[in-house]
Amino acid sequence: SGLLLSLVQEEALLSALYVELDGEVPPEALIAELDALPADEAQPLRLCTDGRRLRRELSPPLVAGLEALPAGPGCVVVTGGLGGMALTLAETLVPALGDSLALLHRGDFPPEAEWEALSQGVDPLLAERASRLIALREKGIAFRLYDCDVGDLDALAACLAEVRGDLGEIGGVLHTAGVAGDGFLLHKTQADFEAVLGAKVEAARHLHALTRDDPLCFFVLAGSRTALTGAPGQTDYAAANAWLAAFAAWRRAQG
Repeated sequence: SGLLLSLVQEEALLSALYVELDGEVPPEALIAELDALPADEAQPLRLCTDGRRLRRELSPPLVAGLEALPAGPGCVVVTGGLGGMALTLAETLVPALGDSLALLHRGDFPPEAEWEALSQGVDPLLAERASRLIALREKGIAFRLYDCDVGDLDALAACLAEVRGDLGEIGGVLHTAGVAGDGFLLHKTQADFEAVLGAKVEAARHLHALTRDDPLCFFVLAGSRTALTGAPGQTDYAAANAWLAAFAAWRRAQG
């Protein structure tokens, strides 16, 4: 749904409607429902076998009444480990969930001996990351950095084996890695599109396959509201996040 919802926001001459079928809906019933819709209907719909029509609407996020993530022994693997979401979770949520953190990231990052100087440096991104890593150390949060392309199955398998050797069994996974899409679909190359899918979709598939034998207490996929609303220039990113939502529902249904 994310791709379609984004695409109609990029092209004014294109009109489309996303409809989910909840089970076996007879073709004639589907046609009758579509004929009865207002011409300007744009919200995604779900048609149920009992005749109900459900219209997707966004509501404020839940704050109270949510179940806490189950805590357990072992380390927590966090992908996109130097990103803003990952570091925020590391500061606030993760300390109560596991013994230590494995922050997986792409690309070289200077050794810890250089973090203090980096935090005072002229590169704002490096300075912020170094400062936040220093703050994690000062809070007594145990973590290690691992350079890994989580979209590469062999590289991720080797990295997780290293994590288990360094930090012990894996007790939880937080998949926050992602590459934001940029540009209208008409101008994207297949390589551009696949790069965005790889960071979200392929990485989630690999993490699922490679941690099935670990004693996980939780497996969390970080999505985006673009999966629900779409956004111009974000067809690939919205599609990837819509897939994550569906995959999370499937994995939960597996028990």
